[in-house]
Amino acid sequence: MNVSSEWLSQQTRALGERVSTLLQHAHSNSLQHPELLSEALEELGTSLEELRMSQEVLNQQNQELLEAHAALEVERQRYQELFECAPDGYLITDPEGNIQQANHAASLLLKVPQKYLLGKPLTVFMPQPEHQAFWNELNRLQQVERLPEWLTRLQPRGAPSFDAALTVTTVFDSKGNSVGLRWLLRDISERKQLEAARLQNALAEMTNQALEAEIARRRQLEQELRQQAESLNQASTLKDEFLAIVSHELRSPLNAMLGWTQMLRNKQLNESMVARGLETIERNARAQVKLVEDLLDISRIIRGKLFLNIRTINLVSVIQAAIKSAQPAFTAKNIQIRTVLDESATFVLGDGDRLQQIVWNLLANSTKFTPQHGLIEVRLERIATNAVITVRDTGEGIRSNFLPYVFDRFRQAEQATTRCHGGLGLGLAIVRQLVEIHGGTVEADSPGEGQGATFTVTLPLLVNKEEVRGWEEIYPSNLSPFHPLLGLQVLVVDDEADNREWIAVVLKDAGANVKTVTSANEALQVIQQSQPDILISDVRMPEQDGYALIRQVREIESERPNLIPTTAKHAHLPAIALTAYDREDDDRRQLLDAGFQLHLPKPVEPTALVAAVVSQIKCV
Repeated sequence: MNVSSEWLSQQTRALGERVSTLLQHAHSNSLQHPELLSEALEELGTSLEELRMSQEVLNQQNQELLEAHAALEVERQRYQELFECAPDGYLITDPEGNIQQANHAASLLLKVPQKYLLGKPLTVFMPQPEHQAFWNELNRLQQVERLPEWLTRLQPRGAPSFDAALTVTTVFDSKGNSVGLRWLLRDISERKQLEAARLQNALAEMTNQALEAEIARRRQLEQELRQQAESLNQASTLKDEFLAIVSHELRSPLNAMLGWTQMLRNKQLNESMVARGLETIERNARAQVKLVEDLLDISRIIRGKLFLNIRTINLVSVIQAAIKSAQPAFTAKNIQIRTVLDESATFVLGDGDRLQQIVWNLLANSTKFTPQHGLIEVRLERIATNAVITVRDTGEGIRSNFLPYVFDRFRQAEQATTRCHGGLGLGLAIVRQLVEIHGGTVEADSPGEGQGATFTVTLPLLVNKEEVRGWEEIYPSNLSPFHPLLGLQVLVVDDEADNREWIAVVLKDAGANVKTVTSANEALQVIQQSQPDILISDVRMPEQDGYALIRQVREIESERPNLIPTTAKHAHLPAIALTAYDREDDDRRQLLDAGFQLHLPKPVEPTALVAAVVSQIKCV
């Protein structure tokens, strides 16, 4: 039963009025109705009992109220202690930010005694530039009721300002009206310093990494410069040695020729001596002719001016002609020549004279380094769709450290002043260039010094009779309408418009369907969309060069094997590199290592270009 003091007062007044009424009524009628007095007394007793019970309930409620008040006082005291002793600064302000209460920590932060903080606007303890932000945040607080962390600066009395984080919460009364704001103040100067230190360390780490990367780059650059310097020194040495060799190879025969010429003019020689002198002059003249031809050939190859008379060639006939031409050299040294020629590896597309020159140069090289009564074996065999020519000798062999350079121009294993053998060192370089122009490869192998050497030439075969008949008159020819590239899909990549147009005309005249693009990105799109049969790309192009293009093509092929056209002779899309540079051998190897099958120097003759394309595809 809940009894309030107001209800008890009302009950007491009502009881008093009833008792008074009963007493008056009983007194006036006591003689006529004596029973009314007893009823009044009984009702009075009942009312007094109710009053007593109400008094007890009221006392109990008063006791509970006192206990609640005491508990509330304890909680208030605890809150006050927590408020006062909190390590962070706390403020209670009105909705406009005027301070109503401050704890000890806030007093320490603001450098003002607590009692002097009361009534002051919080903006007093902020630098002037922060005032507008303060009012903006208070306006925003009306919508959100709480700002979890607001970064600003506070200005203590007589001390430097510091970075602070403020958390603001709106205080509401029982009716939901805003009656104040509760502020939590934190000094975050140390946190800011730590963040700055971390940022500085991160920047320092990034700077260190950048410096290390730059140092590494510069070291690599220095290494490359040293390698270039070594290459230049080596090239200079090779040039000097080559000039010395050329001088020797020119002067030595001339010396004999001039000597015998003067003796013949004196007419004091008998017949046998005259014949001997004429034979010596002829032999040395022929040697001079060969030397000059080698120099001219290597010059034409370097400048891209080597002309090819492309037609169907019988390799058996070529090899036999080369052996016959070199027979006097074999006879002079009593060298045995052995041949094993496979008739199924007969027909190739090429220049007969140049193919014979390849075989002759290999035979001449083997003859030069094979001792008296040695053996040279020439073998022709068919492997898959290729003709393979092997020249093996029992000569001096090749040192392992010189083997990688055996096909380089002007490189010889012997020093210029201590050579046991003549020659300019151009024969094998010419072999490699001629073989590659015909779409083939050449390799050298040797177990070591004194154990002989083996040279292997691989050329693409024409594999059926229809091809042989079709190639009897090859492009360009005014006598035959035959188109060697009929139906072939060729993609040409070159940023120079004139070059693109010329290449397209040459290939279209040979029967090809030609697509031209100006950049590596366009080429990649075409390759993925239309799958060409062969790629012809310039090496130097803006943004991405030929190296980057062929690497991406090979990556795409590994991800999409169906990209490889069924007409391809290789396991990858055949690719020919065109360059206007006179590349050194290392650079040329780099082109082939990057993924190209063939390298043609600019300017390239139409016949050579068509022959190169034909060599890289399987004719149908």
